[in-house]
Amino acid sequence: MGVARQVPDELHSSGSTQVELISAKAIQLPCCRPIFERWTLPVSFDFGNKPVLNYQGRSIFAELLVLRLLETHGWEGVWVSSYGGINI
Repeated sequence: MGVARQVPDELHSSGSTQVELISAKAIQLPCCRPIFERWTLPVSFDFGNKPVLNYQGRSIFAELLVLRLLETHGWEGVWVSSYGGINI
């Protein structure tokens, strides 16, 4: 049995969205729409103008910011770059 982990406040469900399945059945799924602060300083590489966010005074991409938030609550994860290699 796995260890129960908390979800950071920023990632708690804030509503739901309807999804239609292949069977044409529609279901409601919980979702969250966090709002993060944008990074305003220039960065050396942004993966083709990808938005850069501010996390604790450092520039970071959204998926890594979510990973960092989860890590602060005991989760573990990695980001696998589509350009090859693994970034932790």
